[in-house]
Amino acid sequence: MSGKKLALFLTYFKMLIGIMVAFFFTPYLISNLGDNGYGVYILGISFLGFLSVFELGLGDSAVRFIIKNEKSEKKGHLFFNLFALYALLSLALILLSCMAYDHLEFVFSSGFDEGEIKQFKKMFVLVVISCVLTLLLSPFSSYLYAKEKFVFVRCVEIIAMLLTVGLIVISFSYNVSPYNAFFATFIVLLLGVIAKLIYSLAYLKLPIEWTFIDRELIMSISLYALPIFVVVISELIYWKLDNIIIAYTLAPNFIAIYAIGLMFHKYFMAFATSISRLMTPSLIASIDDNSPIDKIVADISNIARIQVFVVFYILFGIILVGKDFINIWIGENYTSAYYIMLLIMVPFSFELIGNLRNTLLQVKGLYWYRATIVLIASFVNVLLTFQLIDSLDILGVALATSISLVLSYVATHVMLYIKVGFNLKLFYKTTFAGYSVIFLLCLTLYIVFHCLFLPATWWAILVKVLVFTFLYLISCWFFSFDSQLKYKVKNKFLN
Repeated sequence: MSGKKLALFLTYFKMLIGIMVAFFFTPYLISNLGDNGYGVYILGISFLGFLSVFELGLGDSAVRFIIKNEKSEKKGHLFFNLFALYALLSLALILLSCMAYDHLEFVFSSGFDEGEIKQFKKMFVLVVISCVLTLLLSPFSSYLYAKEKFVFVRCVEIIAMLLTVGLIVISFSYNVSPYNAFFATFIVLLLGVIAKLIYSLAYLKLPIEWTFIDRELIMSISLYALPIFVVVISELIYWKLDNIIIAYTLAPNFIAIYAIGLMFHKYFMAFATSISRLMTPSLIASIDDNSPIDKIVADISNIARIQVFVVFYILFGIILVGKDFINIWIGENYTSAYYIMLLIMVPFSFELIGNLRNTLLQVKGLYWYRATIVLIASFVNVLLTFQLIDSLDILGVALATSISLVLSYVATHVMLYIKVGFNLKLFYKTTFAGYSVIFLLCLTLYIVFHCLFLPATWWAILVKVLVFTFLYLISCWFFSFDSQLKYKVKNKFLN
């Protein structure tokens, strides 16, 4: 098995482990911590992502420059300047975090009691330490991706996932608290960073030399990363700021419900991006070689066809059984999470399909347009959130995100057509061929299931999933797969 195929297998295996952990472990966390305690823990995780904004999008930029300088004698010089840049960012993070720490009690005093605020302040210290260490050692992660060491990265992530569960269970035997759960998460993050450090230095012999600060090089890296950074901020506003707004406006138990609605969004995204992530280095090389735009569009469309098959299967499945699943899994008091899930995942599915277009914009030097669009949409999201949260609570938060995602998606595709000459007709025709029929089939199936009044049990959900899976595969084969894709499937599974 080739490295990329093994990495893809491990990626999906990691997702399977993640889903199983979420399925079995989330009820355990909620039952031990309670709705409020779980909400405080999730808020800490949100801050962990929010403070990672200090990476400034330099990760993707570093990968690009490492690939570009792979055969250059200045590779050690490049890494020295990357470490210097990340050290400066780490210092800025420490200073700003110290200022923010003194205001945490004021920000969350309306929804949190004294004990919850105390727990969160302790978690915030761990968040800062974790982000600083991750920043300082980020060049090692970029080097692993540039060298396409996906197998090692996935193995580390799988082990980390399982180790986190084990450490949390052990910590709860001593004291059940959001801080203990987060401390276990922090330890595993630290071990993962150290593992990448050792592998890069001992096995890959990452070249580092003590040289000088190259302002021109740092400027080039930063300019490439700047639009990516803007998009990173925008995406953090989409997926992390909502929890902070909910904590400020409502209460921790609402964070818990909203988190359940978003829980499977990350696996949804992982399924769609795992394939495109593996193809990113080769697409960068193709664009750098000045391949015709039609060929690049065709390559992106072919990958998107595989993405849409996976994404729509998950999306339609959630529509069919998601509500019953949440009610049995967590409880009927979390039913709102189902509607949150749908409001966000429907528009987000289209955003994920064909996401290699972002790599095209980055390499072409046009990512600023995408960054501007997403930034504007994220501000629209915040404004709508404050408008809708008073009347619709957390459903208003999800609706605001949904509207913003739609606006961003439409504007990005219009920009692609104008600036790059991206053949939208070819992309949509190739990617979504036959899915109008498949959608009608799934809608019919939803109505049939609803009219049968099947009891909400695990067995009923299993039967629905099996029936849906069979009909989905058959309909995709006859209405969506072209002859080339059918040949690949036959060659893979029948020979």
